[in-house]
Amino acid sequence: LNCAALSVPCIGYEYADTQRMCHPELSVPLNDLLAVKKMINRLKNEPGFYDDCAWEAKNGYDKYYSETNFKRVMNDNINKILGDE
Repeated sequence: LNCAALSVPCIGYEYADTQRMCHPELSVPLNDLLAVKKMINRLKNEPGFYDDCAWEAKNGYDKYYSETNFKRVMNDNINKILGDE
């Protein structure tokens, strides 16, 4: 999540919500080291891939985890619990 906030691409396991939401192109199955190696090579060698992943990371962070959005989601959840929809 910290990497996404700073627009830094991060390879990680797809089971983590923050990974899937902020770094979908860099999410890999658990223990799939071949997939990790492919992602590293793409980030290093494929023109524009690093920049695309950096933009996607920051966009995912802003969309799902920014302070403004976090407050809205939490207020919605509290209202649902309290029945004040």
